[in-house]
Amino acid sequence: MKRILPTLLTIVYTIFLGACNKPLNKYTISIDRYEQSVITGGRDLTTKKEVIMAADDITAYQKGLTKYYGGLVAEKLVPSAGYQSKSFTVTDTSGMDVTLRLPQKSVDSLTKMVQRYTDDELKRLKH
Repeated sequence: MKRILPTLLTIVYTIFLGACNKPLNKYTISIDRYEQSVITGGRDLTTKKEVIMAADDITAYQKGLTKYYGGLVAEKLVPSAGYQSKSFTVTDTSGMDVTLRLPQKSVDSLTKMVQRYTDDELKRLKH
């Protein structure tokens, strides 16, 4: 038993270091949204871009999804902000949409989880 604990701790520590030392990759989150035009009074489709760093595609997608749904919450809380989010994409440095490389089941699961959290948070903030 005395030998198992140090071995187990060494394994956990090694896994932890491996996870922490993953090189970060550059991704771009693009959120398409309609904004109220000051000049024409109409709605213009604009794209807001942000460069992020993430260890892998699923982490980058999760960050993009969270940012997108965060914007949806803000729109519902402050409808007078003058914009409405339409869609989002997360692309790698070559411009490829990362969802094309992710299993659809993972994308769907992550989307449902963020949607559920966002809905709960919105209900909490409105009360």
